[in-house]
Amino acid sequence: VGQASHQFSKVGKYHVKLSAYDWRGNKRSVTRTIHVVGDCPAGCERHKIKSMVVDDRVIAVGDSVKLLLKISSDRLTKWTVDFGDGSTEVVGSSMEESLTHKYTAIGKYKIILKAENECGEVIRKRKVVTVETPGCCVHKIKYLKLEEKEINAGDRAQIAFEIESDGFTKSEVRWGDGTKQTGEDLKETLRHRFNTEGEYKIKLIAFNRCGDKVYKHVKVKVRGDCPRERRCEQEIEKFVALTPSCRPSEKVYFKFRIDSPCLDKWWIDWRDGSPKTYGKKKYGKVSHDFKRSGTFWVKLYIKNTQGDVDSKSVRVRAA
Repeated sequence: VGQASHQFSKVGKYHVKLSAYDWRGNKRSVTRTIHVVGDCPAGCERHKIKSMVVDDRVIAVGDSVKLLLKISSDRLTKWTVDFGDGSTEVVGSSMEESLTHKYTAIGKYKIILKAENECGEVIRKRKVVTVETPGCCVHKIKYLKLEEKEINAGDRAQIAFEIESDGFTKSEVRWGDGTKQTGEDLKETLRHRFNTEGEYKIKLIAFNRCGDKVYKHVKVKVRGDCPRERRCEQEIEKFVALTPSCRPSEKVYFKFRIDSPCLDKWWIDWRDGSPKTYGKKKYGKVSHDFKRSGTFWVKLYIKNTQGDVDSKSVRVRAA
């Protein structure tokens, strides 16, 4: 317990800091603010910016931002707002004010509010606004979730994510083992098999049409090794017809994605009497012309090096 005194020779706001040390050198500190008002009338000690609210931190070029400000001061003389784009500062003296300002160029702008009282004390507060190309204002990854943080070698890691974006173009998942996967869906669940022990950083990147990129990542730990039969598990993750209804002789596109560490081959039975299509790639796009009318259950088969066969069907209607 003790006391200390100090005489301030200038008007202003001072942050007085008291620090206490123990015998080990550990420090704890407490800070208090003192307002020195000089010969001013009483009341200068009450001088603060209560709030400075921007309605939207990201706007499109040509749009206006709305600023709400509240000041608590018994001796307020004026306040100024600089919107950071070279325009004339806005000056006022009311305790509460609502302002709007239009930005005409893309960029990041720092809005600075200054408030001054009769004692000459100036206080400041700032906010940052980002001005984007129309259609690219919202671009973020809402979440990226990993089902299990630890798996065995040969097992699949599963992630789920959702992207919120006005001008979204594609997503890219980098699995951390040298492979990557792209997609065009804002919300998706993906799986990937890790065959080697280690720790992997799975990185999600979202792109928009303005060239902006946002990132999120999760880490998965892969333990030990596993028997060969587990490593050869396989699955058709996706097999869809991009145009499930068509006219006869109109080209229909199909997208597929296969998860198999030991894929031998795949083939598609079009169910219309035409020759089957074969391939070895684990993902891609194929097309087919249905020469006659009807409903066809197109079937994709996959076969691994151990001889296991799995299949998945989609329906196409040609009329």
